[in-house]
Amino acid sequence: LSSGINAEYGVIQHLLRVLYLSKLDLIDSQKRMIKLKEELKSKKPDKENEEDRTHSIQTVVKRTIQEEMRSYSDVVATRCQTAPAPTSIQCAVKEVIEQEDRGKNLIIHGLREEPDEKLADKVLSVFQCLGEKPRIEAHRIGGVKAATGSAVTRPVKVTFTNSSSARLILSKSKNLRKHQDYISVFVNPDRTREERLQFKELLLKLRALKSNQPKLKHFIRNGAIQSELRD
Repeated sequence: LSSGINAEYGVIQHLLRVLYLSKLDLIDSQKRMIKLKEELKSKKPDKENEEDRTHSIQTVVKRTIQEEMRSYSDVVATRCQTAPAPTSIQCAVKEVIEQEDRGKNLIIHGLREEPDEKLADKVLSVFQCLGEKPRIEAHRIGGVKAATGSAVTRPVKVTFTNSSSARLILSKSKNLRKHQDYISVFVNPDRTREERLQFKELLLKLRALKSNQPKLKHFIRNGAIQSELRD
């Protein structure tokens, strides 16, 4: 989530810099135009050469304006070439929004599925074992047919009112192993497909380490495997 937010922040900062520098160029051009106009007004030509001088100054002003506007257009065009494409910006914003939405969700595995179950109450019973009673919405993931006639228990997707509540429950979820009724219940973040694949690979490496190095305590923290001496 933080990487997505940082990416969006970088995009916005880049666009603000382009806008600020372009605005400075425009202000500078406007100042030069005003200065030329003031010079034009201050001129008091002789009557004989009045028309020639007026025409000459007007020509200079016109040429200067054209050059400045062309320069301004070139600056904007050059800077905009380095700016992210609208599609990229939209994708970045969409990704951040999706990550924020996922941050309010948790996925529960191993919670026994029963006919006509009151799922929200069942989930709240789990959370009460952790000393929490947040406001939630809950539903099973996957079609009913997938679990029909088998021992398969569909995961539960839980949505909180805010991401802080979800993070709090997730941080306490390791304590579920202390409760006999929920020893096989696991709480995980709501990951994308790519994140699930990465986490699956991480779990395979973790199991291999536990098998090859049983004297050490191996665990996953902040998306990486860590090992330490057992107490």
